[in-house]
Amino acid sequence: MLFSPNPHYPIGSAGVHPVAPAELLGWLELAFTVPLRSGQTLLLTVPAPRLPVERLLADAPEHGFLWDDGHHVTCAGLGRALTVRGFGGRRALRIHDQLRSINCSLVQIHHASVDAPPPRFFGGMSFSPLGRARSLDDAWLGFEDADFTLPEILYGHGAGDTAYLRFAWSAEELSDKESAHRAIERIFETFDRLNRPRRWSSDPSPSHARLIDPARDDVESRDWKTGVEHLCRRLQVEDLHKVVTARTRRRHLSETPPWDQLLSATRFASEAGSDPERSDAGFRFAFARESRLFFGWTPERLIQRRGLQIRTEALAGTAAGSSSDAKARLLTSSKDRREHQLVADTLRLRLRPFCDSLVSSAAPETRWTNGVCHLRTPLHGRLKHAISALSLGAVLHPTPAVGGLPSAAALRWIQDWEGDRGWYASPIGWIDTRGDGDLAVALRCGLLNRSDGELRTFAGAGIVHGSDPQRELEETELKEKSFLRTFGLDEETT
Repeated sequence: MLFSPNPHYPIGSAGVHPVAPAELLGWLELAFTVPLRSGQTLLLTVPAPRLPVERLLADAPEHGFLWDDGHHVTCAGLGRALTVRGFGGRRALRIHDQLRSINCSLVQIHHASVDAPPPRFFGGMSFSPLGRARSLDDAWLGFEDADFTLPEILYGHGAGDTAYLRFAWSAEELSDKESAHRAIERIFETFDRLNRPRRWSSDPSPSHARLIDPARDDVESRDWKTGVEHLCRRLQVEDLHKVVTARTRRRHLSETPPWDQLLSATRFASEAGSDPERSDAGFRFAFARESRLFFGWTPERLIQRRGLQIRTEALAGTAAGSSSDAKARLLTSSKDRREHQLVADTLRLRLRPFCDSLVSSAAPETRWTNGVCHLRTPLHGRLKHAISALSLGAVLHPTPAVGGLPSAAALRWIQDWEGDRGWYASPIGWIDTRGDGDLAVALRCGLLNRSDGELRTFAGAGIVHGSDPQRELEETELKEKSFLRTFGLDEETT
């Protein structure tokens, strides 16, 4: 044996596919004898204890992520084994080409007890294509135009009570027995990290992290309302139907909580069932780059592709209050119904050329998430040809739910009024080498700078003819409060 792990360490889910350390060690030693050619990457997947996936991020890594769609994919990752990037208007196509070339270089080995998912690349892109000559604002240090990563370590939940760990190494990193020894040590060190006790295991609320100074707006609320009034006048006389304008607000935390604690707050809120009217939980996400953490819990899917089957949704029109009151107001509001219809019609128009069939409900339904109610029209269809999820995302983004109509004119307004949005309101999620993927729209989110404790929050409102600037301002505040409440970040009260 190369190495002897702790014989008492509980590897595998309790009562489901348990694997004794000695047995796993023997399997690993055999797995590392598989020959690799230069340029290949080994993906090794083993059973793991089922614990909160955010534990993998406990040490605030410089590069990591969390993705939880509330149904099928719950995982966290560390490091960059392979990264695909794109720049400018053809960024999705460039990434697609890179993924096709990577596919044949992946060597996958799975323990027999693991139902391993296909290799997935996690990441996102900026709201507007940047090109090689431009970069995002310094606040988005480490975030790129379009950037998806196959992590060095992936920890995820499988079916039932199972869980898995996947490790990635290049052929050059496994050149001899000593390097295989180090790889096995890393596997068992990761088990130790996951099982490390956390003091907030029963109460994840970051109770010591409070917002200690008043919010500072990049555009003062009075000026923002004035801008909306000006925009409403333009909507009356120009061929401009809708613009989604957003606010950025800055605060500071009294201290920066450990990232796994911060991200646990949403999981506990969901499991507690404190909101009897809670519906679809949406997507919980986080992306760490250097000293920044972009994180949130968005209700909106952009596109999902499984083979030739696709799903998306129009989500526009917002109301607060009790679930029944908010639903009634939305369904009878001509302004919200008109705003929503623009989004639903545009999704159909953009997807129909690629689909043999595309089906949606005749009238919108409502979705209630985290104290906010939206109008929602789900759409699903079958593709004529296997266009990738990321390419479909590029066709749809930005939808009128986050940009406007006509798109080019709305985007000019956004660029002039707000500047670069970074990854806010942008496509985020996962894609794979087969073209499948699941992309959401990055909403209900914030950008945390670990270095100085600054937290930037983002919230937008759709402006159409008949919009009331005061109500639109209140809508942005409602969405921001929903985000802060979701992550346990309360205002300082002392």
